[in-house]
Amino acid sequence: MEISKDDKIALLFGIDTIIGEFVLQFLVQSGAYEKIIVFSNKKIDYEGPLIDNQIVDFGNVDSFANLIKGDDLFYCTSSFLQKTTYQVQEGSSTLKNTIPVAKAASLNEVNQFLLLSSLNADPESVIPTNKLRGELEETVKKFPFWATHIFKPAILVGGKPTNRWGEEVANVIGKGLDFLTGGFVSKYQPLEADVVAKAIVSSAQRFKDGLQVYDSEFLKRLAEEFDEDDRSLM
Repeated sequence: MEISKDDKIALLFGIDTIIGEFVLQFLVQSGAYEKIIVFSNKKIDYEGPLIDNQIVDFGNVDSFANLIKGDDLFYCTSSFLQKTTYQVQEGSSTLKNTIPVAKAASLNEVNQFLLLSSLNADPESVIPTNKLRGELEETVKKFPFWATHIFKPAILVGGKPTNRWGEEVANVIGKGLDFLTGGFVSKYQPLEADVVAKAIVSSAQRFKDGLQVYDSEFLKRLAEEFDEDDRSLM
C-alpha cells in the first residue's frame, strides 16, 4: 500500500449536507489533492479543475463501486444538518449506505476512511438514529483501512459564525468551566459546521495510521491546525 501526502485523490460523500459542503471547500483549499471525486444523486453547483462530479444511485452502491477508488474517503452523509433546511433529518437512507460504500472502498484499497458520526452514537442506544450510527461505527472499524477516522462532535450549529470575537469570549469562559467540571464543557461544546469540516480535512493530512476517534475538543484543535497550515502557504 502506497501512502501519499500530496497529489492525492479525495472521495466525498455528503455534499447535500452543510458539513459536506464545507469539506469540499477545504479539500480544494488544502492543496493536498489533484482530484476530488464528489458522489451525488444530481449535478452539484460547484465546478473547478479538481472536481469530478459523479452522479450515482445511492440505493445501488454496486452500480458505482468501481468508481470508489482513491486515497482518502470522506463520508459526511448523516442525519446532521442538511444544507437546505439546517434541520436534523433523522433516518437518512444514505446514512444506511455507509457500509456498502466502506466495503467497496476497502476492496478498492482506499487508504483512509473518514466517517462523520456523533458523540451520542451507541450501538446499545434506544434512540434509533444513535443506535444506527453506533452500529455503523463498529462495522467501519473492522475494515482494513490504513487509517480509520471517526468524528464525534457533540452538537453542530449552522454555518460559519459571523462573530468570532463572541466565540473567543465563550472559549475563555468555557476553559474556566472546563476546569471546574473536569472537561465536561470541552466534550459537549457546540461546534460550527465549518470548524468540524476543517478538522475532518486536517485529520487526513496528519499521516497517522490505525483507528483515530475525535471528540469536540480535539476537533477544534485540528481545525486550528488547518488554519495554521493555510497561513503558512500564504
